[in-house]
Amino acid sequence: MLNKIAGMNITYFRYSLEYFIQSMKRLDITNIELWGGAPHFFVEDQNHYKIKQLLNIIKQNKINLICFTPEQCIYPYDLSSDDEMLRNRTINYFSKCIDICNSLEVEKMVITSGLGRKDIDNKVSWKYSQEGLYFLAKKAESNGVYLMLEPLSRYESNTVTNKNKLKKMIAEIDNFYIKPMVDTIPMFLEKETLEDYFNEFQEDLQHIHLIDTQNYTYDHLAWGDGVLNLENYLNTIKSFKYEGYMTLEIIGDQYMEHPEKAFKKSIEEIKKIENQQF
Repeated sequence: MLNKIAGMNITYFRYSLEYFIQSMKRLDITNIELWGGAPHFFVEDQNHYKIKQLLNIIKQNKINLICFTPEQCIYPYDLSSDDEMLRNRTINYFSKCIDICNSLEVEKMVITSGLGRKDIDNKVSWKYSQEGLYFLAKKAESNGVYLMLEPLSRYESNTVTNKNKLKKMIAEIDNFYIKPMVDTIPMFLEKETLEDYFNEFQEDLQHIHLIDTQNYTYDHLAWGDGVLNLENYLNTIKSFKYEGYMTLEIIGDQYMEHPEKAFKKSIEEIKKIENQQF
């Protein structure tokens, strides 16, 4: 189980990317999900030299890059926007991100459906999102990159926010290169379970963001700092023979000064459950 855990650098944005990689090595975390945001890896600032330089650092440190997750919630990108200029910028941005996946030699990229403005008909937001994702899935297919479509919480979006909407969007796009994933926070907020996602998507479920949270908040907490049942989640993952990766997407002001402590705590919680079971 531990060999399928991945760290994410967003928690370390006050430190260098090299520091993050060394921190993962200190914790014996051999997998990373690369967050594409400033100051580590802002997509719009990348060129061939910078990308190859990063790839060399990853390889030299014997780290397994499992997924690329370009920032798409706090930057001016939104596939569901009714602003044509913003939508076009977003599609161009994600197109570049798919190219970057090829350069980084990683075959999975996390993508979301967009935020969806609340003062227009939700069907309009859904239509724009579906059209953008359809185009990007075609681009991904031609590049051999799988798009992991992540439901956002209801605090972030009003398009794809739960299992049923995820299923509907993927069915409408109908492309083998767009796959479902699950984040335990939106899942919890929608009163869904990991069993629901595994039963619905079976082996198509290929990526998990595994994080703790408080009751009905959007907090991305280290394990043990929230209320979610990690043991139940790990048992479910094992029972469905899931072979994909699980990323600790820990985010929060309380972790900025000492992010390694948050990851260490989470790993210790996982180890504690593992040791109890064997």
